Amino acid sequence: PLRRIVRLIMEETAAVAKAVGITCAFDLDERLVVAPAMRDFRTSMWQDFQAGPAPRNGDPVRRRRTTGEYRSGWGGSVTGPRNGSREHRCLRDGNSFPPECGRAPRQGSIRWSAMSDADVHVNAFQSHVAEIEGRPGYVRSAAFAVGFATVAPSGKVLDTAFPVVNLAENFGAGAVLADVVGHRSGTASFELNRDQLDRAIAAFAAFEGDGKSHPNVDALKAARAAFGAAPLHGGERRPVIVFIGALTDPPTGPSDVYLRLHLLSHRKVQPHGVSLDGAFGHLNNVVWTNLGPFDPDGFDAVRFRLRAEGTEVRVHSVDKFPRMTDYVVPSGVRIADADRVRLGAHLAEGTTVMHEGFCNFNAGTLGASMVEGRISQGVVVGNGSDIGGGASIQGTLSGGGKQVVRIGEKCLLGANAGLGISLGDNCIVEAGCYITAGSLVALPDGGVVKARELSGESNLLFRRHSQTGALEVRPNGVTWEGLNAALHKN
Repeated sequence: PLRRIVRLIMEETAAVAKAVGITCAFDLDERLVVAPAMRDFRTSMWQDFQAGPAPRNGDPVRRRRTTGEYRSGWGGSVTGPRNGSREHRCLRDGNSFPPECGRAPRQGSIRWSAMSDADVHVNAFQSHVAEIEGRPGYVRSAAFAVGFATVAPSGKVLDTAFPVVNLAENFGAGAVLADVVGHRSGTASFELNRDQLDRAIAAFAAFEGDGKSHPNVDALKAARAAFGAAPLHGGERRPVIVFIGALTDPPTGPSDVYLRLHLLSHRKVQPHGVSLDGAFGHLNNVVWTNLGPFDPDGFDAVRFRLRAEGTEVRVHSVDKFPRMTDYVVPSGVRIADADRVRLGAHLAEGTTVMHEGFCNFNAGTLGASMVEGRISQGVVVGNGSDIGGGASIQGTLSGGGKQVVRIGEKCLLGANAGLGISLGDNCIVEAGCYITAGSLVALPDGGVVKARELSGESNLLFRRHSQTGALEVRPNGVTWEGLNAALHKN
């Protein structure tokens, strides 16, 4: 009879566990055989049974469910040692028996404590994610983001802003969002309707009020709040989600291009770290103003109407690319003139861009650098290098150039100098000296080579002979003190 009573209690305990979402992976009859073999060790169930009924206040199940969380590990009882027992003292600071308890844990058992409602919801969320990721054809995205696009009355996408971007992270959020829009794999962009936004936000309800930061949930809520909002030019704001299957995939549309530019300016990827093939073809020409983006078609009429209403419109530029700082302000940088840094620029912490400095998209710095000249599209500048005032570096955007120019660490490109080849580390190009790939350069031994043959070499000094005007290269024996550290503590 005693064995039968204990088994009934164990069956009831397992049923309660199942009701709150926990599966007991053990055989009850096997446990009844094993328990007596543990000699003086007694499960809390045995102890409770032998101690007889104790007065309880309220519902014991509800009271116990608020005390902690389920843990897996040691091989004792279903509910753990009785409070105050030797086993309880050994276990209260960990999940295993210390040697002084005189016994080792039995593998394969489960230790239970009570689970809160929040834990149940989180477990349900994780199970939902696992189910989505287990579906045939589902592949995790390399990057994804939720944002909202500005769409003109003509239907042109003028821009897309992403409050947070994800690269090889937050796969659970990515899976849930993919499920909402029916995405399985590859690169694609989707507009989100109200129902999809509500479903997406509801899917993350398990994390409400947990005191932690959830940027993707905040982005969904911001997109929901912006849904249908009408900009001053009469268009609308449309919530979007963009998935990039692989960073080598070419862009598929304007919002996709904007996500890639955000990845660069957020320093998630370095220049050339994500494909921008065909980006120009996806972007529309835009009038960038203090009131946001406008469609160039009919802009004068819209400006006249706004002026009549007392609203002044100031045009910053007419271009396909906006200013970086209107979308991303990276930490640890100084930018004297925000108009001269395009979205998609990669500025490493410690970089200072002075008034005459410029940095294009898919280009930038990899460490603390002084930029007083032009960093053209595709150019990469190493840590500790100085691009002097008025200096220019040839990019890959115009003229069909395919050669990526890289400047190594601790290099100095003098004022008004120019460069069409790569430099290794510790190189100097004299002020006013322009080196193209086809420039003929005199070597120290009297030989002459084209500059492209010296591309990427370190410890070189390029200069122009002050009497003959000939370009020369010499071993760099000049000690350059490098950047002024005080100017780059941004």
